Amino acid sequence: MAASLQGDTLAARRRTWFTLGDRSMKWIRWKYVLPRLVLVLLTAAGFRWGLDPLLKWTLVTVGESAVGAKVEVASIESSLAAGTIQIHDLCVANPNAALKNLLEAEYAQLQLDMDALSRRRFVIKNGLVTGIQLGTHRTRSGILEKRPPEATDEKAFLSPWIDSVDQALSDWLDQFDNRLSNDFAAELKTPQVAQELEQRWPQQYEDLTAQIKNIKSQGQQLEQDLRKLRKNPFRYATELQALQTKLATAQQDLLTLQQEIAQIPQQAEADRQSLQSARQEDEQFLRQKLQIADLDQDGLTQTLLGEPTSQALSSALEWLAWVRNKVPSGNVHTSMERSRGTQVLFTAAQPRYLIQHLQLTGTALWAGQNLDLKGELHNACSEPQWLSEPMRLELAGSGKSEVSAVAILDRRNEVAEDNLEIACRDFSLPGQIIGNSEKLALEIMPSLAYLHVDLSISEDNLQGEIVLSQQSISLKPIQSMSHSKQLVATLDQALGNLEQWEASVKIVGTLQKPHLEIRSDLGKQVAQGMQIAIKDFFNRRKDALLEKTNQEVTARMQRLQKIRNQAQQELLASLGESQEIFNQLATLSPNNKSGLTIPKLSKSLRSPSLFKK
Repeated sequence: MAASLQGDTLAARRRTWFTLGDRSMKWIRWKYVLPRLVLVLLTAAGFRWGLDPLLKWTLVTVGESAVGAKVEVASIESSLAAGTIQIHDLCVANPNAALKNLLEAEYAQLQLDMDALSRRRFVIKNGLVTGIQLGTHRTRSGILEKRPPEATDEKAFLSPWIDSVDQALSDWLDQFDNRLSNDFAAELKTPQVAQELEQRWPQQYEDLTAQIKNIKSQGQQLEQDLRKLRKNPFRYATELQALQTKLATAQQDLLTLQQEIAQIPQQAEADRQSLQSARQEDEQFLRQKLQIADLDQDGLTQTLLGEPTSQALSSALEWLAWVRNKVPSGNVHTSMERSRGTQVLFTAAQPRYLIQHLQLTGTALWAGQNLDLKGELHNACSEPQWLSEPMRLELAGSGKSEVSAVAILDRRNEVAEDNLEIACRDFSLPGQIIGNSEKLALEIMPSLAYLHVDLSISEDNLQGEIVLSQQSISLKPIQSMSHSKQLVATLDQALGNLEQWEASVKIVGTLQKPHLEIRSDLGKQVAQGMQIAIKDFFNRRKDALLEKTNQEVTARMQRLQKIRNQAQQELLASLGESQEIFNQLATLSPNNKSGLTIPKLSKSLRSPSLFKK
């Protein structure tokens, strides 16, 4: 009985529950609820599976519009619950180079401010970007549309004095090369004077010998006539007058010959003086021809440091110019004074897009060296005038070189003010060749230096300073087939002892046309070393050329002296044979006033040597 009653009670309860359930189901307006429920589910599904493609499309579109080149993203993963966005394999092409990327990043994780996002502001509180690579190559062009290349004045950008100074130094080296390649031996006067003497003296002695033979012949003829006259004076009395005339003529010829012979020592002394004067003129000639103008020390400094300084500056200025064009400017609105009403304070305006803090890691190519890069980006936004701090980028690179860079871009006021500071230890200075390698050139070997760059830009006005310092610099002369090893060794020794140097580069002007002023003692050290070495080399070359010429002239004069001595002996022998005849002729002449006898004649032929010192 009890069991039956319990079963009836349970059945009654079930009927009551079903009845209430049917009534509650009837109270729900399914035609109103179901469409909205479907919409909510579709919205949730859209956020779940469609948000990532939408974010990817937005990033690519906005990025390409800002950069002006292709932006490629492999994938994006977002989580609204965690407020994070993950980006994989980001690639931004370089708008100025078709086959180069501006940057690549393997992975980026961004932490969003969800409260700001609910107010339609995109704020990245913290972020991390890893695997950054700058200036990488790509297989396809990343430029969106073809644009005509901008006309740039490279000479003005790199300062106009670089090319002119390089040309001046090349001209100086060419001038030095011309001095070396020219053979001045043919233009020296000493060999010419010696050759003239070598031709004149033998001819003079031949003339004297011919005169002696003629006088001897006359004497022999007069001797025969004299003997005939002595045998029969009366028979040849009519011939006496003619004999006296011939005798007077012979006496005059003898007197003339004696005078010529008496002048031989004086002529020999004059010839020696001519040779000495020719030597002095040759020394002056060689000293003048082997002299080159002093090297422009300041110009050499510009040549040695202008190229690496300009390369570093041009890279920095190009980067700054590009960034300045992309960073939003601050449009400051002047508040108007109220004339009536009540002032109501609202929340301060905030930028629509803001990156508060972003960590950066990756690699970068700096001065030909791969560096591990770390850095931070602060306060990058769309409306910088609404922030209390300017945009700041800090980078540090480590590897063979230690590099640190800080860039501050302030757009909070009407005038844009930017500052870039770079410090680098072991900065790589590239090698270069100055001059014509086929003639004479100098090779500046690659080296390391300390570099510090401090640039400030206000609106478009540029000013700053670049400091370069180095313990030593290596310069090598390039040897060609036309130059001696002695010259190369001389220059190598002179350029091998350069001391520590430091250069200060003052920068003024604009971003488009910067002007540089380099001050350094490097050019002075190199110029003085080269000039001392070259002058010493030229002096040795001059002395060697004069010594060679003197040896050739001495050999000629020795041969000439030998000919002279032989001719002198023959001349004295010929006069000795006719001495008795002339003595007899002298006794026949009552008016003999020659004043020079045969012994004196013999003595006069012993003239001094040309080699008298």
